[in-house]
Amino acid sequence: MTGIALDGTGLDELGAAYSFGVSLHGDFFADLDLIPKTGPIELRRKGDLVSNFSGPLFLTVNTAISWRPHSMIGMTPNSMGGWRFTDALRGLRVHLLWIGPVTRDMGEVPADLETYPVAKGQVLEGRYNMEVPVSDVPITDSLEIHILSPDGTQLGCINGHI
Repeated sequence: MTGIALDGTGLDELGAAYSFGVSLHGDFFADLDLIPKTGPIELRRKGDLVSNFSGPLFLTVNTAISWRPHSMIGMTPNSMGGWRFTDALRGLRVHLLWIGPVTRDMGEVPADLETYPVAKGQVLEGRYNMEVPVSDVPITDSLEIHILSPDGTQLGCINGHI
């Protein structure tokens, strides 16, 4: 599937650093032409102006954590095994809003967690995949992604647009 990386964010706290990167993908991005111009973005497909997103669109949130015991002299994220997926990243929730002339609050969107090894015997990587509601959303709107812990604490916020 084709798509676009939107952005990333992180949360640095005592003992751990969290990293989140998001991308938007789906058939909508197939065969799009970006027309260079000043002002608002212009997309065309087979010569026709594209002004609204069409679905289905999917969002992927890549997650990682690095344990950082500040009290252990000489220990760094790399000496602790670097960035990885751990149980601390299970059960994350995602709240979505489309922001433009009209704000569309999509609420929390169900997300499927996919974990997979980087290489045989290596640490796990994890990502959350979800469908993004796109009914009548202009391509000039931005997607605001709130990444929440299982108890609802906000861990990160990303505002991305194409």
